[in-house]
Amino acid sequence: MLRELGGEVKYAVLSTTMYEHKIFAGPFQRAFKGCALWVAPGQFSFPLDLPNEFFGIFPAGVLGDAKDPPPWEDEIESELLTLPALGYGFYRYNECAFYHKASRSILITDAAVYVGERAPEVIEQRDLESLGSDECFTIKLLKFGNYRGGRNIASPQIPASQRQKRIINGWQRMVLFSLFIAPDAKNILNPGTSFRGLANKFVVSPIVYMVVFQFYRAEVATWARKVSKWNAKRVVASHFPIPDSASGKDLLNAFKWAETPNGVPAEYVDAKNDLASLNLVVRILGAINAVPKQTD
Repeated sequence: MLRELGGEVKYAVLSTTMYEHKIFAGPFQRAFKGCALWVAPGQFSFPLDLPNEFFGIFPAGVLGDAKDPPPWEDEIESELLTLPALGYGFYRYNECAFYHKASRSILITDAAVYVGERAPEVIEQRDLESLGSDECFTIKLLKFGNYRGGRNIASPQIPASQRQKRIINGWQRMVLFSLFIAPDAKNILNPGTSFRGLANKFVVSPIVYMVVFQFYRAEVATWARKVSKWNAKRVVASHFPIPDSASGKDLLNAFKWAETPNGVPAEYVDAKNDLASLNLVVRILGAINAVPKQTD
């Protein structure tokens, strides 16, 4: 698609330290050999913290270095979120947000996502239709294993003739799986209530909140306020759909929880149950000092 647009790709940015973005940086740089790659600070690998070059990533610069700013700073402003290293010093969550002045667009990576009412066109409708049916492998496995009592929970049983309803149901289930990883069984089978809490707004992904953000509320809140002050009319996140229009205030609303000592995002309407599996994972990580211990 970039080649179809024509012109030269002069710069690429690895704006976070998260794995799913990092793995594409080296191949992208090799595909566009004249492209200079800028990276967020704190890139890491596990279990051995090896240098970027070991993974085929050759940065031209590091974001946030005041002595060596990127060449586009007059056109694109940036705000870096740098959090303390987790656990044994390997795992770092850093993310840089950008503001493209000409289009008045904020660009973020993982800090928040916009949950649209409908699935983006890039997702195959047959996949959504399958997940929206109780005959799909995932739902059969849930019931067979009686995950959180799922065997005894009634579900819609949408007939094949109601294809659009299955597609909508499949999208809602996909959203919950993507964000909560292992949401409660009743909300997998009947996703409407949990989905409506997330829909048509920016939200912090539960896995990011649970594993990282909840431990660094002040730092996250300060970063979110700075980013929201840009005079944006559009917010583009790397995951999930992109809304037709959004302001910095719309993005800031996703971080209200960070202003309180123990608040959970209000968008998680069944937080106790939908976060149960992630909460268990975080407690195990806390027990081995991989993340800070939770306080009850």
